[in-house]
Amino acid sequence: MLSVIFNNQTNGQQNHGGCRMKTVLKSFLGYLRRLLLGAGLVAVPLVACSQDAGIPDSLSLDKATQLFIQNNPNLAQSRASAQRSASQAYSSTLWPNSSLDFEQEQEDAGASQTFLLNQPIVNPVEYGARKKSANAQKDASQSIYKEEASQLYFQLRQQYVEALSAKSRMGALQNVTETVRRAVNILDVRREEGAAGSYELKRLRTALADYENRLAQARIEHKTARHKLISFIRPGADTASVTGDTTLVLIDSLRYQPSNYRYKELLNTALQKRGLLISQRSREQAGKLHLRAEKAARFPDLSITGSLNRKPGLQQEYYPFLGLSVELPILNNNGPQIRAARAQLREFQAGEDIARRKIEVEVRSAFNQLQSYRQRMEQINRDILQKNKGLLEDALYLYSEGQLTLVELLDAASAALDRRMLRIELLTGYSLSRYQLEQAIGVLPPGLDSPSSRK
Repeated sequence: MLSVIFNNQTNGQQNHGGCRMKTVLKSFLGYLRRLLLGAGLVAVPLVACSQDAGIPDSLSLDKATQLFIQNNPNLAQSRASAQRSASQAYSSTLWPNSSLDFEQEQEDAGASQTFLLNQPIVNPVEYGARKKSANAQKDASQSIYKEEASQLYFQLRQQYVEALSAKSRMGALQNVTETVRRAVNILDVRREEGAAGSYELKRLRTALADYENRLAQARIEHKTARHKLISFIRPGADTASVTGDTTLVLIDSLRYQPSNYRYKELLNTALQKRGLLISQRSREQAGKLHLRAEKAARFPDLSITGSLNRKPGLQQEYYPFLGLSVELPILNNNGPQIRAARAQLREFQAGEDIARRKIEVEVRSAFNQLQSYRQRMEQINRDILQKNKGLLEDALYLYSEGQLTLVELLDAASAALDRRMLRIELLTGYSLSRYQLEQAIGVLPPGLDSPSSRK
């Protein structure tokens, strides 16, 4: 279209048409370039979203818990294991299948056919005991699933807290490093004015290099902590972009939440809710019922047999038959099975005592640790850390005014960093010990489904 318009111009108008042609073409190319650039800018977020589907830019602990329940393979494996155990237990309660036999015998008058139907009869006492034992085994598998889910939930919160702690340590080092860098700039000005020597500047630059090195290491630890967290809540996700410094933001923070737990109440809750103990109790109940079933199995088994025989001849004749067969327990009266069931019951009873003692130790240890961190948070944080805020900023101001030596400035920087690192350590330890105590009493992630509800 543009070439046609250009060719229709007269000789006097060719120069003017050529200029207009260049203008139109330049505008068109500019529009095309802006269009392609805009499409590229739109495509980048779309690619990023497709790669990181399921990982939000802002990740709270509650959202991380939802992703963990949906995607964690360890939790899925535990759920499948519980379903398998429940199905295996249920299979032992099924009524035995009937058997159908067909026989044909050649006789002088023709072929004789016989249809034989056999149905074993289960001892009602044995069947009832095995069915109740299967239900107890199902409860045990479900309790084991909840126990493992509680442990995995603690690992999730532990990794989330570690990511927050790594982020806080990186922030503390960033603050101190930036302050020391400002001090270097101040010293540069002083040196140009002849108020500082080269040794002082070299010493401060060496300190700055040390802080920058520690900051680089803190950034690596921060990325590693976030990578572990993302891999735990969504295995197989592209973590190259979501672990960047500006992409994934953990919106929760390390904070002190005062707790007022009582040991006896915690222990009673643990003895009622911990899947470890509940599963052992269910196993013990299943062991008792299994022993009862094995004892009932000593009685002879019965089978009902029905047959229909057709005799050949000029006039076919049918001969029905109904019989009852009784097992003769002469060689095996279920003695070995009964002794094995009795030993298994003693094993389950001992396992219940072991589980109870283990829970008591875990609750006591987690409670003592939490109490220790709570006292340290209330004493050290209130009496020392909160009263020493702004230490480094004050030191930098005094140093810029010439009222502080370089050694005193570096000592203030080290003290300020130690103060923030100590507070981060206390908050991290307190949060982890609180989560450890909740795991010890059997706290489950909200929204966890039960494997028994799945067919």
